[in-house]
Amino acid sequence: MITPQLGMSQSTTQQDGDYGANSTWIGNSPNASNTDVLILHDLILDEDITSKNVFEVQGSLVGTSGFDITVTNGGNMIAGNINLDGDLDIIGSGDLIVLAGDTVWLDNFNVKNTATVLIEAGGVVMVSNDFDVRNSAVLTINGTINVEGEFSVSQSVIIQGTGSVSAGTTSDIDNTATVFGTTEECTDCIYSNGCVYNLPTVWNGSTSSDWFNNNNWSNDKPTQKRAATIPSGVTNMPVISAAGAECFILLVEDGATLEISGTNTIEIWGDFDIQGTFIPNSSTVSFIGDCWPSEISSAGLLELNNLTVSNVNDVTIKSGTQNLFGTLTITDGSLITNDSLTLISDASSTARIAEITGVGLTGEIIMERHIDAGETFWRYMSSAVQGATIGQFNDDFATAGYPGSWFPNFAWISAYYYDETQAPTLGYQPTTGSGQTIGVGQGWQIWCGDTITGTSAFTFDLRGVPNQGAIAMPVTYTASGTPTEDGWNLVGNPYPSTIDWDDANWTKTNMANAIYIQNPDNQQYATYVAGASTNGGSQYIPSQQSFWVQATAASPVLTAREGVKSAVDQAYFKTANQYSPGMTLRIEGVESFDEAVMRHLHGSIEEFEYEYDAEKLWGAWGLQPQISLLNNELKDLTVHSFDKGAQEWAIPLRVVVFESGDYDLVFENIGEMDVPCMQIEDTYTGDIYQIEEGTSLAFTLSDTTYAPRFMLHLGKNYDENVVKVDCNGNSTGTIELDLDINSDVNYTLTTGLGVSNEIGNGDPLILSNLSSGIYEIEVPTLTNLCNQTVFNFVVNEPPVLTVTSGVTHEQLGNDGVIIVNGQGGTPPFEFDWVGGPNSNIYSNLSPGVYTVNITDANDCEVTESFTIQNVLGAAESTTELEIYYDEANHQVLIKSTDLLSEEEISLIDTQGRIIKKYLLKALSNQTIELPNDLSKGIYFISSQQVQFKFSY
Repeated sequence: MITPQLGMSQSTTQQDGDYGANSTWIGNSPNASNTDVLILHDLILDEDITSKNVFEVQGSLVGTSGFDITVTNGGNMIAGNINLDGDLDIIGSGDLIVLAGDTVWLDNFNVKNTATVLIEAGGVVMVSNDFDVRNSAVLTINGTINVEGEFSVSQSVIIQGTGSVSAGTTSDIDNTATVFGTTEECTDCIYSNGCVYNLPTVWNGSTSSDWFNNNNWSNDKPTQKRAATIPSGVTNMPVISAAGAECFILLVEDGATLEISGTNTIEIWGDFDIQGTFIPNSSTVSFIGDCWPSEISSAGLLELNNLTVSNVNDVTIKSGTQNLFGTLTITDGSLITNDSLTLISDASSTARIAEITGVGLTGEIIMERHIDAGETFWRYMSSAVQGATIGQFNDDFATAGYPGSWFPNFAWISAYYYDETQAPTLGYQPTTGSGQTIGVGQGWQIWCGDTITGTSAFTFDLRGVPNQGAIAMPVTYTASGTPTEDGWNLVGNPYPSTIDWDDANWTKTNMANAIYIQNPDNQQYATYVAGASTNGGSQYIPSQQSFWVQATAASPVLTAREGVKSAVDQAYFKTANQYSPGMTLRIEGVESFDEAVMRHLHGSIEEFEYEYDAEKLWGAWGLQPQISLLNNELKDLTVHSFDKGAQEWAIPLRVVVFESGDYDLVFENIGEMDVPCMQIEDTYTGDIYQIEEGTSLAFTLSDTTYAPRFMLHLGKNYDENVVKVDCNGNSTGTIELDLDINSDVNYTLTTGLGVSNEIGNGDPLILSNLSSGIYEIEVPTLTNLCNQTVFNFVVNEPPVLTVTSGVTHEQLGNDGVIIVNGQGGTPPFEFDWVGGPNSNIYSNLSPGVYTVNITDANDCEVTESFTIQNVLGAAESTTELEIYYDEANHQVLIKSTDLLSEEEISLIDTQGRIIKKYLLKALSNQTIELPNDLSKGIYFISSQQVQFKFSY
């Protein structure tokens, strides 16, 4: 801090109060020569002060209307908190320092004549009118200067530092000035943080509604450096109907309209101000750039489809309320909502916040969730925002049984969460009242609907700061002594977006891989685990949906990260879009159903595995039919995964009903099991039924039966392996059939040559030295579930290995070329020229015979020889043609006056490929036009009598 100089007189304030330059000070008047001014109190000054020495404000200084301070002739000013309704002039060799944390409010700010200004980091200068810098002044700005009026920079000024200057109206910068390292000249522009923008072009719509037509604008279409104004009262309002729209500051005035058709995008580098009408359709408004902090303003409600924030200086909702129907994407900077953003959910879609790779969001949002019509029942709910309370449901549906609810004295409570740490059967905990906060990642079950028997579609919404970043879900594991109760946690999707349970951005430690959501319409549990689903379960969990998970051991961890968000717009309590892997078994009756899935997974085991299996949760017990599969531990499963291997299986199937009557067992996707046959045995009657795709079997079931009545039988897959013949015509094929009989078996072999009776060990049965063909093996004594005794095989062989080639004969000496390749056989191929390279190309050849041996991947071989001739020598003795290349016109001239009949010639490249064929007429000269798309290189004109080489 600058201190008064020794030998100088000093003017010091006495106390807080109203002071003028000629008022009573301790020491001389502050305007006296060689006087330092030290303000230790909070003052109001009502006269101009000119400081030629040190002017230091340690208290606060407020200037009345028209009050000015001038620092000149080497004077130094250290500014505390100053509010001037006047001007501050730093001229001559005067200095100004604005300290960190201090704010200076000025009417006009003038820095001239080699003056210097230092604004420390955290210091702020607010100029309500103009800021003029000229005459070699030097400003070091590590803080901020905001100018509402004009910003003028001229005459070799230097502005430097790590801070910023923002001007609200126009700027004039000449090309002698250096502003943050750049020398960009502009007049009537807008300046911010080292970036220059042009003043608006105004829409007139004189030609059409086409945004991109320059004739529709006063000064061409908007760009990232040109603002735009759309006024009311014009004939055609603008429509953005293609890609590439961009603008600096966009203002749609009251009475005007802007429409973006389809899925097009507009890039905004400044502000987006809609005082009129904006029609978004399925568009995206994208804020980008690194210079201007963008603002969204509207006169009332502004509807947006997609909104992208990629502005390092942030985007702020300044006025109005905004409804988002699509996706908010933040890739850089942040969005400051000012509590004015609503994410809309309706029957067609739900808005979302995509994975945040930028800073994030500041401020609250309202997150909606549409619920379709259905039963009035418990629904699994969670919150996508922080701090939401149970009381926020009061404006969405009837609540009861707790303080602050619709019916607080009602004996029945309509909102519960689940506490896994409680003793068995005591985990469900009622809400304490409407003020209870819904925890981040906490699941709730809440009774809701508009009548006792059913509900119309409705929407609930929760307000708060959106959850973002990594979320540690509230999961626990308590060993209670009752294993069936341990580890079950009701958690909730914490994000304002669908999430993907299978995404790699989850951390799951000591957690089962299955999730469960009870469907309020049928009270059954929709289940999903590792690609298999029942009752409409899915890997995609909608926003504000809760779901059951199970911790499997102490210290469980379930952490979600931004990357688990999914663009899939998963509807609340809705069926997955497609069948998951596995065979589906369904019990249907009393206008309801339940499902289980059985599947083969290589490497899985029959015992229960948390990674691949899902336990049966008995939803709608006492009301709806139930189905489950039992493993070898007699554990009831909704999803049963196992490796079927090469054996037969018998799997118990439990069906429980609560109303005796007729029911259907339906089997779908049986191909997923890939077994030769499948049967179901009714153990009560002893009847056995074959199961095929879509089979529906009717049974009369009793409501007193709990034991598994049915047994599923899966036929055995015999391990088979066929090795094809290595080379065409050989007898090297092999068939292996594992009959799992470690003794000799008699079998009949049928081939194209006839039928023979054979014998061989069946573990495995091996037939070798086979040629290509169809083989049938019949083992009459073989017994199995599917009564399979006949097995059919095809032994294949590769095509005959042959050689394709292209030959270019010698033209000018040692320039012959042979190009070969393999065809048929089994690629890849190896090439071996006798006395030459191991390549398919042999070049620089003189006349002679050349031999190549080609070997394929199975060591099959073919050999071929080629002859190179000297074609020029042959042509000189017999030619009837003279050929010339016209390089200037890219033509080939042929004199064929001695040619007695028409002859075909070809244009050939160095690889022997024919580019084009021409027909030469007899007894005439001819010009050949070469193809326009011919690449540079060496080519040949070839006929029966001559081969001509030229370079194109």
